[in-house]
Amino acid sequence: MKNRFNIAILLFAVALAGCAKVEVVPTAERAVTFQVGSYAPQTKAEGDTVSLNGIGINDFSSFAYLHAAGFMDTPRAFFGEDGETISFNGTDEWAPSHDYFWPKTSESYINFISWRGGDPSIDYAQNNEDKWVANFAWENFTVATADTLLLVADMAWRYSANVNPATYQAYNGVTEGVPTLMHHALAQICFLGRTAIDPVTGVSWEVSVNKIELAGVYNTGSIYMTNTDPGSTKPQAWTIEDDGWVVDSDGGEATIGKDFGDNPKLLSSTADTLLKWQSVIPQIIKRGNDDEMLLDLTYTVATTYGTAPNTTVVEETVTAQVPLAAFNFGSNSTLDAWGMGQRITYTIAINPDTGVITIIPVETNWVVNAEYPINIE
Repeated sequence: MKNRFNIAILLFAVALAGCAKVEVVPTAERAVTFQVGSYAPQTKAEGDTVSLNGIGINDFSSFAYLHAAGFMDTPRAFFGEDGETISFNGTDEWAPSHDYFWPKTSESYINFISWRGGDPSIDYAQNNEDKWVANFAWENFTVATADTLLLVADMAWRYSANVNPATYQAYNGVTEGVPTLMHHALAQICFLGRTAIDPVTGVSWEVSVNKIELAGVYNTGSIYMTNTDPGSTKPQAWTIEDDGWVVDSDGGEATIGKDFGDNPKLLSSTADTLLKWQSVIPQIIKRGNDDEMLLDLTYTVATTYGTAPNTTVVEETVTAQVPLAAFNFGSNSTLDAWGMGQRITYTIAINPDTGVITIIPVETNWVVNAEYPINIE
């Protein structure tokens, strides 16, 4: 009787176990998104353009390397071998072409390399100190058009979730994601023109520019960068080798300029655009007497003598050729090179009375955010 009672209890327990429902609640999937901003040094701030789409860019490229728990030394191409295009949705998000989800284990992390433009070579491997190192290079890159843009972001190391830390702010409504801090890799130059006239009683001038050309600009070069795992979650600037771009002096030179033809540019005392922003390979300007950048300027001066109705107009066309490096920059110093991320304005002031042409280059940052002083070294 006792044994039968024990068996009954056992059978009853088995029956309850068979009816029990065990629920496993999965960890919620977390999609990978990006928070994108363009940064420049605080000390030279000018303007307020801080977002990529603010300068007409709505997508960029990205590679990502997943170090998963248990496979830390064999990273996987998280976005596939060809990488991904990250696009802005127009309102509040930068995201890949389809959803990718963050790893669920706390030990796992992803490293991101992001850029815009060109076809860079990218390598990701361990060095002899067993640290993961990324190498990034644009090799034999040619600036093909005036509005060519190249940007590279600080490498985002060891991320395992979208973030919005207090050290970053939202851009165009984007409030969280992988911080993607873009920097311009090229330089840009432009030329303005104005008159610099000393008043003389009974004489007036009109100055019109017919043609402006800058010859001797190298338009092909290479740049090499490295980035070593810092061991913590952060966006880290690239270390640039050889102090920047290495130009290919045998790869050809560009002539930048504009011929106004039948519509010469009439100048006034207020500086106006002669040549809009031109993207250029960062390079040395002063290279020696046989290898100088030469500025050619053709302009016409119409001089009016006397007063109405007794006036005489004399026109004279002048052609000037001068080395770009000969002009002063700042406190009587010369501007010797165009640097990465620099925008340099050359203002040409023509005084028809003295015949003196001065050029005043002013170097400012291309994209500006006064709150975040982040430099490319």
